[in-house]
Amino acid sequence: PSWLSYSADFKYVYATLEYANRVQAYEVNPNSGALRLINSVPSMGGSPCFISVDPLNRFLLVANYFSGNMTVLRIDSATGALMPTQQVLSHTPAASSHLHAAVIQNKYATVMDKGLDTISQYLLSDTGIASTDPVNVINAPAGTGSTHIKFHPDGKFAISLNALSVSVTLIPADPDTGLLQPMDATTFAANTYSTLMEAESNVDITSAEVVISPNGNYVYASNRDVSKNPNPSRSSISVFAVTEDPPNSFSLTLVQKVSSLGNYPRYFQLLNGGSDLVLVNQLDNTFVSYEVNPVDGLIDTNSAVISKPKSPALLQPSYTLFQQ
Repeated sequence: PSWLSYSADFKYVYATLEYANRVQAYEVNPNSGALRLINSVPSMGGSPCFISVDPLNRFLLVANYFSGNMTVLRIDSATGALMPTQQVLSHTPAASSHLHAAVIQNKYATVMDKGLDTISQYLLSDTGIASTDPVNVINAPAGTGSTHIKFHPDGKFAISLNALSVSVTLIPADPDTGLLQPMDATTFAANTYSTLMEAESNVDITSAEVVISPNGNYVYASNRDVSKNPNPSRSSISVFAVTEDPPNSFSLTLVQKVSSLGNYPRYFQLLNGGSDLVLVNQLDNTFVSYEVNPVDGLIDTNSAVISKPKSPALLQPSYTLFQQ
């Protein structure tokens, strides 16, 4: 599996099989956490890489990377099973489009297109997408490669993770609807912050994941070496402090950058109210856990604990992280 997401009631897990172009539904044993396969359906696209589940468990969205389309799959409310494909929404030109995420936030689905350098929003309905015409399209500068987006706990802004430009962008949002503030490429660039220190080279470095602390005061982003011979010393977690300048103006300041203590930190998460950070170094098949000071957001580098599970790196960490 390349991505796992829980249902809102934590009874089911949905997984993308990136190389098989399928999506699977699992029932979660509430006592052991063990997974039982319910069913498997086609993703109706190439290389599904992300799932977002409707908060009411009515449907889920699947981002298909290579085919540049998004699939809406209905969920059987009684069993958690996936129903036949309901909608397929395509970005054009398909040869250039690479959908990396489709995130449900209030009334809208926010779709990240790494290939077209766009962030598109679609109005949601009770059964999926209300219209295939986007209500909002943010055009990032060419080569930005936006892949993930996270919304502030109060919905006041969102953070776009830009894999190719190794940066994050702060985008104001309507907290009641989830609609992002329109931006052109110039405004997008003005609200963008590098995840690297000033003197660092970004050659063969991409960003992989972004997380906002539960109190909304800090932003964390992971960086990885994507060269032919990855150097673990170039894999890291960057920490930003959020500053609010009333009314409703926000900025970021890079306050810390620490080693991931491994190779290729593809995914990480904050646990226990933001007091712990757990990451997965994909190429090393390792977990690394850190303590985090929730007051200043800084990672305690002396608290690092490294473990190497016997199970595959992507499956076991995903369960550990998502169950929180």
